[in-house]
Amino acid sequence: LMRKALDSYVIKGVQHNIPLLRDIIEQPHFISGDTSTNFLPETYPDSFHGYQLKDGQSAQLAASAVYMSVMRAVLSRHTNYNYSDSATAALEENLAVTVNDTVHSVTIQHADGDAFTVSVDGGEAVEVHSDWAPGSYLFNGSIGDQDVIIQALERDGQSMKLRFFGTVFDVAVRTQEEQKHFELFPDVVDAVNANNVVTPMPGMMISVSVAPGDTVSAGQAVAVIEAMKMQNSLVAPRAGVVKAVHFQPGDKLADHDVVLELEEEEEADK
Repeated sequence: LMRKALDSYVIKGVQHNIPLLRDIIEQPHFISGDTSTNFLPETYPDSFHGYQLKDGQSAQLAASAVYMSVMRAVLSRHTNYNYSDSATAALEENLAVTVNDTVHSVTIQHADGDAFTVSVDGGEAVEVHSDWAPGSYLFNGSIGDQDVIIQALERDGQSMKLRFFGTVFDVAVRTQEEQKHFELFPDVVDAVNANNVVTPMPGMMISVSVAPGDTVSAGQAVAVIEAMKMQNSLVAPRAGVVKAVHFQPGDKLADHDVVLELEEEEEADK
């Protein structure tokens, strides 16, 4: 019941700790009741970085994303959700589905109304069934013999953000041909994120280990904040020279505050 409640509780627009709570209830020590006041630092010594998908769960996300894409494609053609009548014309049967950085090959093998059978990465075919419809936040259904609840939070063209086991994953559904072209595109660099160290959530600054003029390497820890009674290290997004530090130990931090700025790469090379 606790898992279902957390998976079904949709919160948008504000930061929250459901990802952490959802992961905690999967921990063996929590399940057994063998916990102490040191549970969080002992369980997450390097802070919490989101739920780590286990075997088969990335494929479940891929299958659910294909289901949602098919339903959207069918609806866009003003059909009655009968896949066998129109979905083959609305969406190709051989697809490439990206879950974060993992690319799955998904084949739609058979369809019947609001359920259809897919094979992921050449594996055994499984039936995907749900009452999800475009515009709904909750994909509440089954993939094979597994009941799943997935939150469909955002969509931008072929890409979507899906919350699974409390953590948000970036998922994209493309045809195999589209995926080939997509892989040729250069990576998009976010200039703001490339030059700034920002807080992932509200908290308090515990320590800052660099000062303006210092040289840092990519991934180097530059500050520590405390949020939700856990200390988290903030790291440099790239190698560079520190331009400014905007917060000091003891300062309160809001979500996405810029803690530290790096000099522009062109400026640092002068």
